[in-house]
Amino acid sequence: MRPIAPPPGGDGSGTLPADWLASWIAVTGARRVVAVQPGADGSALTVAARRRQANLRVVDGLDDLDTPGDRVGAEAPDGPAAGAVDPAPGPAAASAPSSPGAHLPPRRGGRRFDLLFLGAGVRASDLPRGVATLVADAGTLAGAPGLMVAPLPLGHGAGAARPALAMADAGPDAAVLAALDAVRAASERERPLAPIAPAVGVLLYVLARTRRARRVLDLGTSGGAAALWLGSAVARSGGHVTAIERDAQRALMARKGLRRAGLADRVSVEIGEVARLAPRLAGSYDLVFMDEDPEDRADDLTALLPRCAAGAVVISHGAGADPGRLAGVNALLRSLPRVTATLGVAVGDGLTLAVV
Repeated sequence: MRPIAPPPGGDGSGTLPADWLASWIAVTGARRVVAVQPGADGSALTVAARRRQANLRVVDGLDDLDTPGDRVGAEAPDGPAAGAVDPAPGPAAASAPSSPGAHLPPRRGGRRFDLLFLGAGVRASDLPRGVATLVADAGTLAGAPGLMVAPLPLGHGAGAARPALAMADAGPDAAVLAALDAVRAASERERPLAPIAPAVGVLLYVLARTRRARRVLDLGTSGGAAALWLGSAVARSGGHVTAIERDAQRALMARKGLRRAGLADRVSVEIGEVARLAPRLAGSYDLVFMDEDPEDRADDLTALLPRCAAGAVVISHGAGADPGRLAGVNALLRSLPRVTATLGVAVGDGLTLAVV
């Protein structure tokens, strides 16, 4: 199970909205964007970069990235998380500027960009490793090996744009994939565990990788599918995931799967209610995935906001499957004064993303 095929759909001829592009620049934490033949999306991308105070450079092809520091033959080690702060930040951290992107540390390895955009006519044959790549037309990824691809559908029909977020990355190893298969099999055989869809897992993995997440929260982990995806991603940056599940049997199943996947040292599973455990959490978190009961999420979000680092991404899952029960928390995500960008993604059971 390695979901790397581009999604089916339209012919990719639709253009991408500037608001949507600006939100993805914010969600990925990019400050330096390189666009390869943006074509009809060029104007919207220029507006989006300006809104997010990101530097934009336009090039004619992927070969133009072959300047010193642009492309890495062997992937550089991940640096500190995008938006992460030390558990006990000093005065310099407390007084850091609050402009978009100001919280982001410099990349290691000399890379001159942190988000790549491929126009609809560019074939993705040799992407830089470990760099988030926003693709205008997912069809251009067909046949490209070694990619993690998360579809980002925008409507339906032959003329709808069908972008994707991709990364040249081997993805979770065989042990993690086997553990994910075991969670799905257990859900079908024994009891509903509602594991996240593979497309959601890929998106979580790519976001955690591109933001170099080091401290992640997984709320309502159930059988541990999201924890496996996130744990696999943070293992590359030396990070850690705290997963919370109030059902003891599911939590024990999640722990078993993490041990089987070799991720027990990267993911800890706590049993209990999020609101009760929140005061015991130490330090700040740079990515939060919310998949617990909808009725609890608004209170949980309020309790956890003080634990979110500046520029952290909060992801609420299930907006499409149960919009009525999740309307309150999703409205809260969009209305919080500290939220700088929000975005809906129609994958899996639906996601609402917010940069806080």
